[in-house]
Amino acid sequence: MFAGAVQPNEASLEVSWKIFFETFGIQTSFHDFFMPSGTYSPALWLLNEQIAVEIEAYSCAAAKPIRYQDAADQSAFPIICIKGLPQVNRYSVRMFVPKQTAQRYPRFYWAKFAEGEGGKLCLLEGSKFCYLQKPVRHLELEREIESAIQPNSESAMVLKALTLGNASYLVSLQSKAVAKI
Repeated sequence: MFAGAVQPNEASLEVSWKIFFETFGIQTSFHDFFMPSGTYSPALWLLNEQIAVEIEAYSCAAAKPIRYQDAADQSAFPIICIKGLPQVNRYSVRMFVPKQTAQRYPRFYWAKFAEGEGGKLCLLEGSKFCYLQKPVRHLELEREIESAIQPNSESAMVLKALTLGNASYLVSLQSKAVAKI
């Protein structure tokens, strides 16, 4: 039932974002979850962070956020939906959080990835941010009072990760074009 609300047009898009996460040292895998309403198969599973990742191409018709929210509620783990390419200003991230733990997570609708304190990956939208890699207080909202360091969405590490992911995507597209000739 939850095989993903929208499948990306290119499987290489998933590989590109997998490379992005692995550049930050985040282990990814493919994992199926069996829930009362059916099997949920996210595009990626962030192992240590316990977060499902969905990936959509901008060319996809319409996303189905209600399905992602339903999957988050049933599974009790957050789901981030990445829409677009691994390029600066060519993607956005939305976070769906389980109702059971909604008070622990901020709501993100048009977030970007950023590098926070200690080189940790986080989501950034306006003045709010949330660490994806945080060993102790995993995925809690960081308030400006607790940390004076604002994450940087254009840090060298984020730009490198986006470049590596995009390069993978472009190589894949070139290989498909050559195969058609």
